[in-house]
Amino acid sequence: DPARHAEAAGILAEVRRVVDEELTAHQRRIFVAVVVDQIPRDALVAELGLQKNAIYKVIFDARRKIRRALVAKGYLEESGWSGDE
Repeated sequence: DPARHAEAAGILAEVRRVVDEELTAHQRRIFVAVVVDQIPRDALVAELGLQKNAIYKVIFDARRKIRRALVAKGYLEESGWSGDE
């Protein structure tokens, strides 16, 4: 379906833009390692000397930024939960 393909391409482009332009370098490094490269969190903990909870928090914050951008562009609906609590 061409409409679905166009929407998927738009979503992917927006996610890439947010990752490149809105995430901090630290968020981008960890997000890409975990989500794109599928490096286990335990391996990142050992490699970067961070606590496991710090990795989870960075991923949470990065996903929240991406979600907000997708909502702003109309790709996702606003949920009742803002993620700020």
